[in-house]
Parts: sequence; C-alpha cells; structure tokens
Amino acid sequence: MKKTFKLSSLLVAGLLALTACSDDFEYTPAGAPNETSSMKFAEGTAVSADLTMEDQSVSVTVVRAETDKAETVNLIATGLHKECFEIPTSVSFEEGESRAKVTIGFKENMELFKKYQLTLQLQCNEYNPNSQNFITINISKTDYKTVCYGVYTAWLFDGSWNSTLQYSEIQDDYRIGNWISSGYYLNFKWNRETNEITTAASYPTGYNHSQYGDVTAKLIPIDEAGHTAVFDEEKNTIYFGVQYVVSAGSFGANLDSFQITHWLE
Repeated sequence: MKKTFKLSSLLVAGLLALTACSDDFEYTPAGAPNETSSMKFAEGTAVSADLTMEDQSVSVTVVRAETDKAETVNLIATGLHKECFEIPTSVSFEEGESRAKVTIGFKENMELFKKYQLTLQLQCNEYNPNSQNFITINISKTDYKTVCYGVYTAWLFDGSWNSTLQYSEIQDDYRIGNWISSGYYLNFKWNRETNEITTAASYPTGYNHSQYGDVTAKLIPIDEAGHTAVFDEEKNTIYFGVQYVVSAGSFGANLDSFQITHWLE
C-alpha cells in the first residue's frame, strides 16, 4: 500500500508542475443549470398507437407540477425509426399552463403493418433514478376500418362494454377493437358467405391480474365440428369459446360473445 501511495504522489506532483508551467490554460466556470419544473408524459412511459392510412400525426401530452412561469424544455428523440418522423425539438408552457401537447408527424416512407418505435425524453435538469420523463411510442399504420358497432361480453370479467368490429381488406382480416384492454385485439377470419369463422389458438389480453400476472385467452372448440367461434345469424352474435389462463393455471372456460348492434356497410 505504501508503494502505491508514493507512486501516486509523484504523479500528482508531476501534473501540478506541468500545469504551473503553462500560461495558455484558462479556466471557464460552468454556467448555472437550466432550472425546470418536474415534468412527465401524461400517457406514462409507453404507449401504442394503431393508426389508419389517412392519419398524418400522433400526439402525446406533457404535464408539469409548477405553473408559475413560462418555460421551454428540449426534447431528445432516439430509436431506430426516428428518421421516419417529424419531431419537434422542444415543448413549451405558457404561464399558468400545466399541460402541453407534443405532435409528431409522419413521413411518407412509413409502410403499412410495420411496427415503428420512437422514444422521447424531456431534457430536465433534475436527477432522479426513478424519473418518468420519457415515453416510448409504438406506432403502426393499417387499413383497418370500422364496419360495425357492438357489445362485447367477457365471462371472466362478468361485464359487457361497447366495442367495434374492424376489417382489413389487405389482410382479409377482422378484429374486435379495444377488446379486453385498450390497444389489444381479437383477430379472426370470417367467410361472410358461409359464416365460418377461424381464430388463432391464443391471444394476449393486456390484462395483468394482481396476484397471477398476465392473462391469456385460449380459444377452445364449442361445437362438434371443432369451431372455436360461431356466428348466430338469428341473434346477430358471434360466440367465442374462451379459456382464460395464467402461468399458474386456468380460471376455467366458457363463452364470450360479440353482439352486433349496427352495421356501417
């Protein structure tokens, strides 16, 4: 340990001597830090946007705690696809404003059914290892259009809610929008001439159980022919055989339904 200390002392002495002999060195003190309010994105740290071919932009909202002054904070954009977006360089608040919108435009080279990701960070001066001053935006553009309105009923959640049925001509695919959770879909093929419906084996619901974690919907046969979904013309309702499962097991199986209330086509 003594040898190491003596060697370090010699190095320091040498550096001091070199500094003392130089007349060209000038010290410039750092400027005062740019004081900013505590800010974050209202949508959280991640958001998904499923857009139509006609959509030209997407917006997120920045919120701040202090509103006693006007201020502007720079935005830092990162991600493999950032060149595909028109991104503002900053976000501004007027005095008294607690919310400000950030609008991100799309360039013409965005492809349909491709996932694009962009991360925006607020350049705040506060250091906080748990800071939420960033947001990751996942975007895709599709040709899905709403063809009817209806009511979805899920047996596990013992409830019903308004939903939409959407159709993609390019994919020849139907999906129930904002199915169990916002941003999650139940996709299926539907032959409108024979009314035969074909589903995938399972779907993520986006629902996280407080005790058992992520819930997945497995589609199970509900008739002798082995169909996992059946359309009842008389009731204008699609029935799905659903088994809701988690990593620890299953909640059981029963019928979900989507009752069509109004066709748009």
